Amino acid sequence: MALENCEIVESSIADQVSGEGNITARELYIKPKEGFYVAAKDFVDNTYDTYSSYVQGIIDFGSEGKLQLTDTTTPYADDNEVKITVNLFADYSITEDTILSIDIDGRASATPATNVNIQVIELFSTLSNGSITIDLEEGVSVVDGGLIGSESWLSDFKRHQFTFAGQVDIESKVATITLKADTNADVDFVNFVDRFNSGGEHPDWFYEPGPNSLIGNKGFRWVYEKYPNIGSSDVSINTGGGPKPEQKHFVLYYTPEPDFAYDTYDGGGPSSDTDRWNVFNAKVSTAEASTRSLSITNVTTDLGSLPSGSFNVIPSSGITTNNTPIVKVYGTPGAAFRVEFKESKVVEGVSSNRSTNTGAVDYFGGIIPNMPSGIVVIPRSGIYTFKMPNITAFTTTGWKEFEMKITASNGTIIKSSAIKTGGTSSNIGTSSSIVTNKFYQYPKVNIEFKAEDLPAGWAYTHSDYNISSIPNFGGSGSNKTGVPLMPPRTARVINFEVRITKTGGAFSLNNTFDRSQFVATERDNRDVVSFSNLKARIGEGLTDTTVTFATITGTIRCSRFGFGNQVYTLDLSKIFTFT
Repeated sequence: MALENCEIVESSIADQVSGEGNITARELYIKPKEGFYVAAKDFVDNTYDTYSSYVQGIIDFGSEGKLQLTDTTTPYADDNEVKITVNLFADYSITEDTILSIDIDGRASATPATNVNIQVIELFSTLSNGSITIDLEEGVSVVDGGLIGSESWLSDFKRHQFTFAGQVDIESKVATITLKADTNADVDFVNFVDRFNSGGEHPDWFYEPGPNSLIGNKGFRWVYEKYPNIGSSDVSINTGGGPKPEQKHFVLYYTPEPDFAYDTYDGGGPSSDTDRWNVFNAKVSTAEASTRSLSITNVTTDLGSLPSGSFNVIPSSGITTNNTPIVKVYGTPGAAFRVEFKESKVVEGVSSNRSTNTGAVDYFGGIIPNMPSGIVVIPRSGIYTFKMPNITAFTTTGWKEFEMKITASNGTIIKSSAIKTGGTSSNIGTSSSIVTNKFYQYPKVNIEFKAEDLPAGWAYTHSDYNISSIPNFGGSGSNKTGVPLMPPRTARVINFEVRITKTGGAFSLNNTFDRSQFVATERDNRDVVSFSNLKARIGEGLTDTTVTFATITGTIRCSRFGFGNQVYTLDLSKIFTFT
């Protein structure tokens, strides 16, 4: 979509000291064209999706994986702009002029801002065993309070006043509201979210106003599952009368009206001229827990707390009794299951000639011992915890794959939320559910640079200008530090200069010096290395023109290591000829 009816007003340029990190955050601004208005919520950052590995390890996208987009004043106000904040990792530095590109989509609106105050009223949280949570959309605020006035019914209710900058006749998402029934202390009973329906006047989750009522639905739109259905976002609980909602989710949208005051609440009931109200028709009810829904809802590990580990990556150093991560299985108390951990595949080497063994190399049948045995049951806390078994270190080439298989016992189901990235399942949501989550183990890797042997009589001028003087990314030998498919933790950019010499003739350029001269040893390794500012010239260094010398210079940037070690080899005899 790109940007419509607006533009990023300027680039952000900052002078930096070569090789120094801690670059301050850069700020850019989206400015509307004449007659248009902007709000941060109407724009989306696609930078990581568009540029992927080119910005990985450089731009810090935070926990949301997106650049920060904020309003400078009030959304859609005359003077509002959208500020784009680009944070860089502290250890990122540059050694040359560098351009970092971002990708933002969105459009400015032709409709200015209208300040909106709307009221949502409820009894649910004022009664016993019920609570309400409100997740606000960006730019929306809420004030909670009671109702004030002489009418006796007012004091029973709780009021939530939502305030935001909207646009006339344009719908805005305001908030997600969750009604939750508290857990019943008596295990023989359960609490659930229910509705008031005296005399059948209010068949759904909201108060149905009479013909002369000032409490109406004008401008309001709610997205939810109507009574008595249970939606995919709701949380159910089993009762003797069947499943009931333990948590009920509602998403609130509102469309501002033209020429309406939208005053803040000043007491009493609603006014047709200044107020817009909606009233929840909900309460907490109790039922017998004759049958309880037994389910497994999530499986987590703290592998990410280990060096070079992540939620599904086992460190190359393995797992020992000194660094044992914990697995947590979440679910209903009483839910029963079996769990198995196995080494499922070993990939030897990373080139197109790699070999793959399906099944175990280090373990009989692939099954890893010291896992919970037999059928295990989730305790009253709702979390079954166990330690991952020891895994041997993996220091050769290629990688290993592991599978953690959880099989539900009769009467227990596994929900789809237990399936992690790359995992598989069968019969999900039934009493024969199986979830298999995958884990990987990679050795530490590096990226090296070498040259073919020089032709007879050619020599490097000095050890400082030898191909071997180009440092590796990720160390070498037993001191490798590179984590597969991740950026280097230290220097990501290398500037190099290589000089050669031979007497009794003259060097001349044979071919253009470009990226193709660096030949990767491993294909399909998925490392990301870029070569720039490549220059080849006759002479010793950057200014000399002596024909018995030749020099190449350039910049190498490593954005990501591959599955395994990588070597880029350069043949200087393809760049220069000596006659």
